[in-house]
Amino acid sequence: MGASRNSVTVRVERMTIPTYPAFPPDPNPMFFENRNIQGAKGNIYPHPYIDRLSSEKVERDYTAVVLENEYLQMILLPELGGRIFAGLDKTNRYDFFYRHRVIKPALIGLFGPWISGGVEFNWPQHHRPTTFDPTHFAIEEHPDGAITVWMGEHEPLQRTKGMVGICLHPGKAFVETKARLYNRTPFPQTFMWWANAGVHINEQYQVIFPPDVHYAVYHVKNPVTSYPIARGEFNGWDYGEGTDISYWANSPVATSFFAGPSRYPFFGGYDHARRAGVVHVADPGISPGKKFFTWGNGDFGHQWQRNLMDDTGEYLELMAGVYTDNQPDFSWIMPYETKTFSQFWFPVQEIGGVKNANLHGALNLEVLEGEASVGVYAVEALEDARVRLTAGAQTLLDESVSLGPGRPFTARVALPAGITEQELCLCLLSPTGEVLIQYRPEPPWDGTMAEPYKPPLSPQETVEIEQLYLSGLHIEQYRHPTLSAEAYWEEALRRDPGESRCHIALGRSFLRRGLFAEAEAHFHKAVERLTSWNYNPYDGEAHYGLGLALFYQQRYDEARPAFAKATWNAGWKAPASLALAQLDLREGNPAAALERLRQAFSVNMECLKTRHLMTATLRRQGDLAAAEKLAAETAALDRLDAGSRFERILIARAQGNTALAEQYLKEFRQITGDDIQLYLDLAFDYASAGLYAEATSLLELAAEISPLYPMVAYTLGWLAEKQGKTEQASRWYAQASGASPKYCFPWRLEEMTVLEAALKANPQDARAHSYLGNLLYDKRRHAEAVTHWKEAARGEPNFSIPWRNLGLAAYNLEKDLDTALEHYQKALQAAPQDPRLLMEYDGLLRRKAVDPAERLALLESRREVVDQRDDLVVTLMSLYNRLGQPEKTLEIATRRTFHAWEGGEGSVSGQYTDAHWLIGRRALEGGDALTALHHLEEATRFPANLGEHPWDGIIAHAVYYRGLALLALNRRDDARAAFEWIIDPKRHLEHFSPCFGLALIQLGRPDEGRAALKELKRRAEKAAEEPFRWNYFYSGHPSPVFDDDQQKIHRLNQTLIAGLAAAALKDRPGAKSALGLVLALDPANLYAWEEYRRL
Repeated sequence: MGASRNSVTVRVERMTIPTYPAFPPDPNPMFFENRNIQGAKGNIYPHPYIDRLSSEKVERDYTAVVLENEYLQMILLPELGGRIFAGLDKTNRYDFFYRHRVIKPALIGLFGPWISGGVEFNWPQHHRPTTFDPTHFAIEEHPDGAITVWMGEHEPLQRTKGMVGICLHPGKAFVETKARLYNRTPFPQTFMWWANAGVHINEQYQVIFPPDVHYAVYHVKNPVTSYPIARGEFNGWDYGEGTDISYWANSPVATSFFAGPSRYPFFGGYDHARRAGVVHVADPGISPGKKFFTWGNGDFGHQWQRNLMDDTGEYLELMAGVYTDNQPDFSWIMPYETKTFSQFWFPVQEIGGVKNANLHGALNLEVLEGEASVGVYAVEALEDARVRLTAGAQTLLDESVSLGPGRPFTARVALPAGITEQELCLCLLSPTGEVLIQYRPEPPWDGTMAEPYKPPLSPQETVEIEQLYLSGLHIEQYRHPTLSAEAYWEEALRRDPGESRCHIALGRSFLRRGLFAEAEAHFHKAVERLTSWNYNPYDGEAHYGLGLALFYQQRYDEARPAFAKATWNAGWKAPASLALAQLDLREGNPAAALERLRQAFSVNMECLKTRHLMTATLRRQGDLAAAEKLAAETAALDRLDAGSRFERILIARAQGNTALAEQYLKEFRQITGDDIQLYLDLAFDYASAGLYAEATSLLELAAEISPLYPMVAYTLGWLAEKQGKTEQASRWYAQASGASPKYCFPWRLEEMTVLEAALKANPQDARAHSYLGNLLYDKRRHAEAVTHWKEAARGEPNFSIPWRNLGLAAYNLEKDLDTALEHYQKALQAAPQDPRLLMEYDGLLRRKAVDPAERLALLESRREVVDQRDDLVVTLMSLYNRLGQPEKTLEIATRRTFHAWEGGEGSVSGQYTDAHWLIGRRALEGGDALTALHHLEEATRFPANLGEHPWDGIIAHAVYYRGLALLALNRRDDARAAFEWIIDPKRHLEHFSPCFGLALIQLGRPDEGRAALKELKRRAEKAAEEPFRWNYFYSGHPSPVFDDDQQKIHRLNQTLIAGLAAAALKDRPGAKSALGLVLALDPANLYAWEEYRRL
């Protein structure tokens, strides 16, 4: 109220931030077909992979956008995933978003590096895949004085477009984040959106869920616990009879808490030590997601905090989800659909917490011992407002106040006898008496909580056909990392061969894989069933999918009636009309195309492709004024739209206005930068309508960007062919084949068509074979991919990538270790300095059960390559341990800084523990208990440079032997404490560690100990014979290269446990049999070897 229209300012500046840089991406393509990231599929192709980070800090300049008004200052970093870097409340200098003093990534993200702090905008999954990639940005000034900074991208996995606008308004102490999500593809896509805000924490920091939230859930909504007072076990930790988990410090382990359902529009956090906090507000109808994540108040979490920062204190994450309330929990965005929404964040201070909040401010009301504590905070200046507290018809407080950012109102009100909390109502009223916000305490909770989520049954166990369809849809929608949606739909079709929904779903799946004829067959079957009585189906997806399958096969005349029928249905009218317009333009009928585009536009005015093609059609018809008007409107609608900028270049050229064309070209380049993939997106949009000249003109600009990207040149060759320019096509194809292959990972269906054309023109093009093989393997068309890789290797034997890919395929598809090793040897000959090749080759040697000494000799001979990768160094350490040289392991651990993967904790620290355990055990057996105790104590103390703190099971054997060393030194109380640590029920060691039973024996409970060991052995032997089943939300390896036989691994692990239990029971024959079997398959297994050699 009364704020200056010019109070919002923005500036772009270079900001120097100390940075721990990431190393360049790996040059090899990654096909992670069963990787799990946050419960969803963790494939990354076609994006390059970064799994190496530097430990050396350097000064680095970033482009920062500083946006501020009279109350708030926001710092944005478009270069790092388009994130908010800092949010400052200028009234009290409180960083309401965590502000780093360094950029310190850790290996947490889908593509590798991830940083904490600020606000990360996670989409289309969590965490944001491109969280460490640069985004485009643009500034928009509004008539009312507000300013929005837009940051966005075409994300690499589905090529959908996402952008967020950070907006400050004059006189308002909130920041609005405007999201604009556009599915620029012809397929339905799934997505989630989580704004992830980091906040500074201490032991008095409290997370505030709305007062009607009475329970919280974990990922996949399993398990469930009461909130804020948790009881019993949740995510592996027992919270006992009651623990207030709203205070992060009360959670000793890393965990996520998702709020149960709420009708309130807010949640947030409050620092009772700083007397300040932050609140998130959004429409609860579309923004139900309220979550916080903590690394935990324990050694494990403190180590991860150190991995992500230097000296600015710890943080937790407040996450606000839109169209989602869990992770994984995806929603659909339909072909060419745009979704827009806003989320708001604002700081609060001095009010002690929050019970309700909206865009006017926040209220708090606490009742304790007959007194009400009132707190009111407004996000704008309010003079002569009123704060009123009532109990029924009785007014307890009615005060005229002046409020505003930095000017909270607090009061304590004595409550008359007999007044209950539920009778109270706290209101903030405007000077005119309008209720701006109010709060009435919730009635007592009835104890009802949601049932924990239960995963779908297997296809064979599922009874109903509808449930088969829905289970498959769930797996597809939620991007499950290991289960196959197709298996459910195929089972349904086995029972009912005409089931239309499953045919549509399978058709959609085949379309995405470029298997157009197979897709066509399924869509035909769906249409046949749907029109068996109803010639005009209720839904148009089957006809639309059939049209796409025919379109991709270039059977345009057959595609037309299918698309036309799909337009009868409102849900498919826009994409089908757009497809018909593309056909009209291909046939040289711009008038018909324009009418179709107008029909699409009438249903979906925000579709950028419709707008671009309509602009192009108007331009081609000579209506330059109308074309310019539409292009200008599109540019205003989407400040990061490159297509309208390119059209304005073409329009200005058609007008003969060279200067204006150059101005638009400059704007175009400012938006697109060197984003080659964006150029390709727009070029294929033009090509889909037969506008080959425009696509060529666009990609000729991309070809000026150095180095030449092979797919730009290949596509220019294909476009030249389409225009009958054979010689020009040959030149472009030759340039493409000779261009650097670094990070050339084609993915689009259109790129498949381009590469097929290039190979038709030159079947000997080894690079085209290699690229097409990559694309097809990602589409799970493995046999075809292998054929192309073989041609690539034959044509260019010194190109390492096809050899490496053939090695992967030989093992993952055929389990042919010998052939895989041969291919890797050729890859290493071609690229001997590639550390990933050595790492993967050694992994195959272990699977081949090669003598550990032979593997150690290889790694020692390539030490300069080994030192480039943490995982190779860890392998080296493990071999030193296995071969009785633990001192060398400790030497490495002392001088190297490691970077752990989230989910892979224990790999480095496990070797460190094992080295000390080996030395300590050797000393103890030699009668030197003091030296033994030193090493066994060090085995559980983890230097920060290891980058991780393991879970308890990894150190149990060291703790047990520490107890033995303490007994040898006659320190019986300390020894007892060690053994009692092992049997603590919270550690669950009885399920897999013989140390549990051995500790019971040492505690004077021999019968219980032997019984525990026998039970452990029995369970392990039984489990070894049972079929392996994935845990629905399994942790998984963060970077699985090889698709191993999980049944074999499961049996090996259970046999090892049974063998160790037998050894503990002094069952020499049983132990020798089980451990010998383990060593035959895995001679590098340290625990099997150490017990076996003592038998």
